[in-house]
This record gives sequence, structure tokens and C-alpha cells, in this order.
Amino acid sequence: MAEINHVVMKSFDIRLRNHLSNKPNKSKAYLAIYGKYHSKIRTVASVTLFPVHGVRYARVKVFNQNMCNYTPNGRQYTHNSIKGYDHLITFIMRNKWDDSVDLLNNKLALIYGQRGKCAITQEPLNKHMMECHHIKPRIKGGGNECSNLMWVTTNVHKLLYATHIDTIKEYMETLNLDNKQIIKINKLRESLEINTI
Repeated sequence: MAEINHVVMKSFDIRLRNHLSNKPNKSKAYLAIYGKYHSKIRTVASVTLFPVHGVRYARVKVFNQNMCNYTPNGRQYTHNSIKGYDHLITFIMRNKWDDSVDLLNNKLALIYGQRGKCAITQEPLNKHMMECHHIKPRIKGGGNECSNLMWVTTNVHKLLYATHIDTIKEYMETLNLDNKQIIKINKLRESLEINTI
């Protein structure tokens, strides 16, 4: 897309030179999708245009004909796709959590979506050392939908709620987080209205 951007923007700048502005008026969508891009701002009719070179794509997984719940081979194919963290799914299904059906289903979907790894550290989850974290707490109006949940290790969960400096230092040393992980932790702490690290 960078090559297309280079060719298109030359023509774009010439044809719309009387209507172009470099004053940013970024929409919420722009900030969410292209907020990390620091390229030349082009605003037309008070709307900042998305950067063409920022467009990305992902290959869509093609539906596999072997996947079928009604045949032994189809079920085996599904079981093979969750190998490595199937014990976590079994653990969640067999234990009493006092959860609603929706919350339990979302917890299971998240384990699958996160491939059995912590959302922050990417370490494999251990069934005795994992917590399902509500990004926006239920007390403050947070729901049980997947977008408001994440599986994290118990140590990460304790760090999210830690307020004492000594406790924070202890968990920081134990977890050995990099800058990106600390930024994620701080965003979650902000949503909990707890001071950042």
C-alpha cells in the first residue's frame, strides 16, 4: 500500500490543493485504527483522511470441510485444533464457578481465542494460577461480554490491583515485563481507576 500511497497522493494533492488542510480532525475510528501512524495529515471538508499506506489485511482462514461435529473424524479435527490447552477448557467446564451461562460461555471462548495464553505475558496459563479479569469492573457497569474479559495469570491479576509500592515491585520483578506489557498493565489499571506503575 505504500507504493499506491506514493502514486495516489501526488495526484490527490494537486487536484484538491484548494480544499486540503493539514489541520487534524481525527475521528474516533481514525484514532482507534490509525492512531499510531504519524504521517502527513490530509484533511478535506473537515475530515482527516485515513492514511492509504496504513491499510493492512489478514488472510481469512478458509472453512475446512473436515470440520464437522457429526462425524468421528470431524470431532477429532476440532479436538486437534485445541491441543495444548484442552485441559484448561475441561477444567473450566467441570468446576463450579457460580457464573451465569453467558459468562461461562465467554470464558470458554476466551481460552480458545487466547490459545490458552495470558493476555499480557503470553505465557501458557496454568489451571491453578489463572484469573478471568473484567477490564471494566462489574461494580462500575462492566458486563460479561468477551470484549470486557481477559484471561491472565494470577500474578498479573494481583499486579493489576496492587497499590503498595513494595507489592508492585515484587510482582514486577517476578513477571519481568517489557515496555509494551507495562503499557497494557497501565491501561488496565486506568480502567480500574488505580494509579499507573
